[in-house]
Amino acid sequence: MSKTRSLENLFFTITSNRTGTEKNSETEAQYRGESQICAPNGEILIKANSEERLMLTEINPSYALNKRNVISDRFPEEWNKYKVSIQS
Repeated sequence: MSKTRSLENLFFTITSNRTGTEKNSETEAQYRGESQICAPNGEILIKANSEERLMLTEINPSYALNKRNVISDRFPEEWNKYKVSIQS
């Protein structure tokens, strides 16, 4: 899911997930880990497995500054149908 969020919003995403097993008197929950960091183009820069660990990677924040208008380039003539004027 974080790959999709990175692509949609053109920013880096960092997803941290639990790993291991948690038990209480009634249930047992398994957590799979797989934390990851994704670039604005959706590329997974680093991804953990199911073991607990510390991982590092370098990012270039300026890479996320290159924004495109992801809405207006999709059938701009259609957006005029939905313009609303707000009167105060």
